[in-house]
Amino acid sequence: MLFKLWREHMPRRWIFLVIVIIAQVVQCLASLWLPTLNADIINDGIVGENLTLIWKLGGIMLVATVIQTLGMVVSAYFSGRIAMWIGRDVRQKVYDQVLTFSSSQMHRFGSASLITRATNDINQVQSVILMTFIIMIQAPIMGVGAVIMAVSLDAPLSLLFLVAVPVLLVVVGILMHFMSPLFKVQQERIDAVAARIREALSGVRIVRAFGRKTFMNERFDTANRDLRDVALRLGNLFALMIPAVQLIVMLSSIGVIWFGAGRYSSGQMEIGDIVAFLTYLMQLLGAVMMASFMFVMVPRAEVCAKRLTEVISTPPEISTPRTPAAFPAEPFTLAFEGVSVGFAGASRSLLQDLNFRIEPGQSTAIIGSTGSGKTSLLRLMMRSLDPTAGQITVNGVDLRDLDLHQWHRHIAYVPQNSYLFSGTIASTVSGLEPTQITDEVREKVWVALRRAQAGDFVSALDGGLDAEVSAGGKNFSGGQRQRLSVARALFRGSALVFLDDPFSALDFATEARLRGELKSLEGPVSLIFVAQRIASVRHADQIIVLDEGRMVGLGTHEQLLADCGAYQEIVESQLSLEEVP
Repeated sequence: MLFKLWREHMPRRWIFLVIVIIAQVVQCLASLWLPTLNADIINDGIVGENLTLIWKLGGIMLVATVIQTLGMVVSAYFSGRIAMWIGRDVRQKVYDQVLTFSSSQMHRFGSASLITRATNDINQVQSVILMTFIIMIQAPIMGVGAVIMAVSLDAPLSLLFLVAVPVLLVVVGILMHFMSPLFKVQQERIDAVAARIREALSGVRIVRAFGRKTFMNERFDTANRDLRDVALRLGNLFALMIPAVQLIVMLSSIGVIWFGAGRYSSGQMEIGDIVAFLTYLMQLLGAVMMASFMFVMVPRAEVCAKRLTEVISTPPEISTPRTPAAFPAEPFTLAFEGVSVGFAGASRSLLQDLNFRIEPGQSTAIIGSTGSGKTSLLRLMMRSLDPTAGQITVNGVDLRDLDLHQWHRHIAYVPQNSYLFSGTIASTVSGLEPTQITDEVREKVWVALRRAQAGDFVSALDGGLDAEVSAGGKNFSGGQRQRLSVARALFRGSALVFLDDPFSALDFATEARLRGELKSLEGPVSLIFVAQRIASVRHADQIIVLDEGRMVGLGTHEQLLADCGAYQEIVESQLSLEEVP
């Protein structure tokens, strides 16, 4: 999966990869040349007492060092840019894909896990890609080059490589065997810690109100301890690997000095050659150690790459067909024809056999007991949920055959739990960046705020339209957030406005004024809203009554009072006999 991610995003940047390879080759050749130059200085310059040669070879070594440094800088620079580019592209893909997920897919992955994948997992992949370009290109060149140069100096002494390298590989291989499974566990436990933090931050008021701080602390402590345990196990293995590798390197160096001294005494090697040979041994073992280190890092990055690929390759449950139908012109007529929604393994359908129409400019209220399917019905109309039977048509065209993005451009939505994005009042309501907000836009925002009964409290804020809105709108009350959400929907000027219980946090007087404004919207705007109170729905053009996923009533307030038992029960439970018309 790691190679797949690299391969998918590399073609556009192949020229930079070529530069990295050239720079690495130049750097490695310069590094391999330096020990030989050093040996010549010792053998011919120092031993031979030739000061001129020492200066000459020293100057060449200085040039080679500069070339080596430049190659290293160029390689690191372009390797870093490639890794960051790939990380940016993958992060964008993950973000774009998550925005297409349905609520069930979001639930399956989990918000905390998706955040971890888009941050920590991508950082791990970036790090390995960066190290790959720096190490995996350099290590083979240095390793092979060091062997060739060492053999050219003294072939018999080079037999030490046949012992040192396999021992190093075996030690690192054994440690990798124990470390690789722990990386997957570590990422899962990072997800768990992120989930606990997210829950605590999102529900901090509930935690305080119900005195659940101790309980939340215990849950977080458990997740935190689990992550600590696996991190300690990995850390212990890393701590064991470093001294083990260093021990092998030091023993190898002792072997070179020991056997090299014997060959020097017999006149088979010069002292400079022993120094150069020792350097080549260090370069070879360093290359093997770097490659081994990469093989330790790659398993964790592979786990991260699989998690990222899982998100990217998951097709959205709700999407635009390959060949969408011609989009119908406004105004829209929505028609439900035998629509049902069910899930595998469920005891009953979520919604069953719905048949009704919503004409242009008509206000439609949806009412029913908790769990009757009111919000699911709105999700069907917005196409964040598809029916399992029947069809929903827009001007006679099946909604599933239309371009999803175009459909969403023609609708506005006020969610049950009002969520506001951080920024200012103007940017939150308009959905535009501050630099895009003109005087015309600001005037349109004010119109939407006044209609949503939010003009008075916004005018009283320091800064007015430029007043700050924190993430989620936490610096506003529930009723203020609800009215700002309504204003955001009205600003769009959509032909279809869906409101999921938009009056729940409003007092009766504010609700009455808001309903009056919604009724007076210009053009054939269809309002479809969920409500709990009879006072909120009684003036709608038609009312849909749901009971356990079935439509048990359809009509005006007066019609339902006359012939719908379920509606009558709701009315009687909310209004006194004197209030019932």
